[in-house]
Amino acid sequence: MNKLFELLKFKIKSTINLEKIKKMKKINLLFFGFIFLYFGFSLIFSITMITDGAINATKEYGLTFYLIPLFFVMISFFLFQLSIFNTKSIMYSARDNDLLLSLPIPSKSILMSRVLITLLWNFLISLFIMLPMLITYAVRVGVSFDFVIMSLVTLIILPIIPTILASIFGYLIAFLTTKSNASKWIEYVLSLGMILFFVLIFSNIESILMYVVNNFDKIENFIKYGFYSIYLVIEMFSKSSYLSLILCLIINFGLFFIFLHALNLNYKKLLSLLNEKKTKTKFQLKKLKHTQAKQILFFKEAKRYFSSPIYVFNTLFGVIIMLIGSLAVFFTDKKDIINLIKEGGLNLNLFSVVILMVTFIAFLSNTSCASISIEGKNLWILKSLPIKLKSIIVTKVMFNFIVMIIPIIISIFAFSFVFGFSMIEMLFLILVAIISLGCSSMFGIIINLKFPKLDAIDDTVVVKRSLSVIIATVLPLILIMTLGTIYPFIEKYISLNNYLIILFSIVFVLNIVQIIIINTWAPKRLQEIN
Repeated sequence: MNKLFELLKFKIKSTINLEKIKKMKKINLLFFGFIFLYFGFSLIFSITMITDGAINATKEYGLTFYLIPLFFVMISFFLFQLSIFNTKSIMYSARDNDLLLSLPIPSKSILMSRVLITLLWNFLISLFIMLPMLITYAVRVGVSFDFVIMSLVTLIILPIIPTILASIFGYLIAFLTTKSNASKWIEYVLSLGMILFFVLIFSNIESILMYVVNNFDKIENFIKYGFYSIYLVIEMFSKSSYLSLILCLIINFGLFFIFLHALNLNYKKLLSLLNEKKTKTKFQLKKLKHTQAKQILFFKEAKRYFSSPIYVFNTLFGVIIMLIGSLAVFFTDKKDIINLIKEGGLNLNLFSVVILMVTFIAFLSNTSCASISIEGKNLWILKSLPIKLKSIIVTKVMFNFIVMIIPIIISIFAFSFVFGFSMIEMLFLILVAIISLGCSSMFGIIINLKFPKLDAIDDTVVVKRSLSVIIATVLPLILIMTLGTIYPFIEKYISLNNYLIILFSIVFVLNIVQIIIINTWAPKRLQEIN
């Protein structure tokens, strides 16, 4: 048990890096604390508004008491989708597998530490999303003491089954990808399939809800015999059934312990199977080609990037969604899109919406904020090459720019064609994309140089939970949300076009400042990193 706690402690420390946080200056801690609080409250406010709208929509059908089970299902699906590749990298493909298994530590403790850390992250995510929903529901609808007890139980059991299913699917993906020469392509196809499924569900959410309302009895019977745990949650909240509550606890914790026991019996065998890699090479002696150093750096960056599916899809997710959306508008009535914008409470024309979309995606799709950390312990090899340190930094910035600009420009062409934008408007959108991507790319590398994480045990920690990635994602999002919130108060004094021109002029100036930083401070900082 002590070894289990030590492993958990190590996992949490390696993810959060408390020692680095303790060494930060108080002013920096206050600044980042304010950013995270602002971002947290903004998300909670958004979740509250969505819940409030759902309550209003279901009141007229008398189905309000089914909202909590519906939220339970939606968050479970979200956790499953979020965890499926995390479990693959944490439980089966972690870099420290050989080291830990060679130590006098029971494999059960290693397995338990990895399952529990995944369960802990899922619990925190579900708590952050579900708690505002429950509080909003309680305030709007009014609840009893039984509801409070059942809500607490729901919060406890919510991440269990998604974690189990994600662990099983994570193993299947790890098995398929290690037994094939096209392992990365298999993972890419599976990831893209999940994204398309996610887009398909949410693009037809209104039709799905109407189908549920019109065929509720059939769906309830289907859930009862196909997904009994979800049926018990429905019974808990619709009939205040304590028997359903007890059965739900028994089923969820029973499945969890059965899963742990079954996995523990075969854990070492599973890991050894995953280590059996299929290789097939056909060596041919060819004439050596001379390639410039900058090209070699760029190809190396591309190879490292595309070798990590979690890195690719964590950074390309927004761009892929935008590209799919730009193709979908060819099959959507323009009037329906305008009505959808108005229903969302946005008093904007199509051109302004596309500008905001391009800016949003450009700032949130960032490979450079993890490009130093992803090198890990091999960074010294890169620094020892006979190449200027500035060239390494510029290559990482340019790689992010090139990877993101191509799909964004394709999307701009599609939107311009369908919405009938003029040539000047289309060129302005491309200029916005270039300025925004340039700022985002340079900001990402500067933040990563300031807060590198070279001791991560897998790519997931670097790409999803490192400080530089969080800052490079959260800070631009906060700024965009703040600037969007400010405009309604000043729209009487300044037109939207002039407001956007001022903002992008500021971004242009920031680009110049960041170029100076990359030419002066960045190479020195890279040299200092060990």
